[in-house]
Amino acid sequence: MKVPCTKVEWLKWRPTEMGIYVFLLGNLLHIVSILSLNFLAKCLARCVTSKEKTPAYISEIYQALMLIIGFLGVITNVLNVNLLFALSIYRPSEIVVFSLRWVFLETDRLHSYKRSILGFLFNLVEIAIFFSIASRLTSCSGSGTDAFGLFVSHMFGIVTFNRPEYLLQDQQCNIYVLLEISIAAFLILIVLANLVGLLPKEEKSATEKVKK
Repeated sequence: MKVPCTKVEWLKWRPTEMGIYVFLLGNLLHIVSILSLNFLAKCLARCVTSKEKTPAYISEIYQALMLIIGFLGVITNVLNVNLLFALSIYRPSEIVVFSLRWVFLETDRLHSYKRSILGFLFNLVEIAIFFSIASRLTSCSGSGTDAFGLFVSHMFGIVTFNRPEYLLQDQQCNIYVLLEISIAAFLILIVLANLVGLLPKEEKSATEKVKK
C-alpha cells in the first residue's frame, strides 16, 4: 500500500472539536508549519521510507544541519551573507512556531521526555547562534567584535537573562535582545516542565489501580 506522503491537511482542527481558540491558533500555527523546511524534510522522509509517520531521527538530522550551518556562519566566512541573514530570521521563528504547537496543541503521545529536553536545549544553542549572526550582520555588535566571542556572550546572556556583552545600545539592538530573551525564557520553561515530567511519580493506591 502506497503511503500518501505528499498529502497535506491544511485544516487540522474544527471549531466543534476543540473550541474557537484552538481552531484559530491551532490552524494558523499548523499552516505556518506546513510551509516550513522542517515539514518539507518530513514529507521527503515519508516518501523515501514509505511510512505513514515520520521517523524520529529526521527532526534530529534537520536540527543538526541547522546547528552546523549556524556554527559555520559563526566561525567562518564561507557562507553567503544573505543566506545567513535569512536563516537568522527564519530558524528562530520556526523554533517559536514549533514550541507553541508542542505546548498548546500537540495531542500525540510523547515518546521520550529525555529526547525532548535535549531537543529544546539544542534549540537554545540555535537561538544564541542565529541571534549572534543577526546582530553581527546588522552591526549591532560594533566593528571588530570577535564572532565566536559574540556567540559566547549571547549564550551567556540567554542562561542569565542578561543583555549580551558586545551589543550596542540601539533601538534595533534592544529589539533583538528582547526577542532573544523572550524566546529563550519560553524554551527554558518547556525544559523545566519536561524535567518535572521526569520526576518519579507517587505510587498509586490499590483502589486507584482497580478503578483504572
